[in-house]
Amino acid sequence: MLKSKHAGLFCVHLLRTFIHIQIDKIPAKYIFKRYTKSARRDVAFSREDKILTGDDGNTKSYRTKLLLKKSTKVVQAGSMSKAAFERAIEGMDSVFNEIKDIPHDIGQKKKHDRKKYNRTGI
Repeated sequence: MLKSKHAGLFCVHLLRTFIHIQIDKIPAKYIFKRYTKSARRDVAFSREDKILTGDDGNTKSYRTKLLLKKSTKVVQAGSMSKAAFERAIEGMDSVFNEIKDIPHDIGQKKKHDRKKYNRTGI
């Protein structure tokens, strides 16, 4: 059994050893999901590198973080019984149907929204 601590990728030396001793397949327990074909499915966050801000001044990442915290509580409670699960699914579907068509108010800040400074820093 492989008894090493690794952060995700095998070193070249280990891979060469696998080839030398003719290991055809690395056991799945040593492969992190992020290195598989399904790694990008159901990603709960945006991979965009843009700061998106709403009319209220809150960023999209702030809103997402707060929504994820609250939805995690629903998931935890909803997974404890069949009745709670069914109610959670029903409630989530209902909320989604209510909010899906609300117009977006979030986007990149416009250039004129940023503070302008002169060379003296004032």
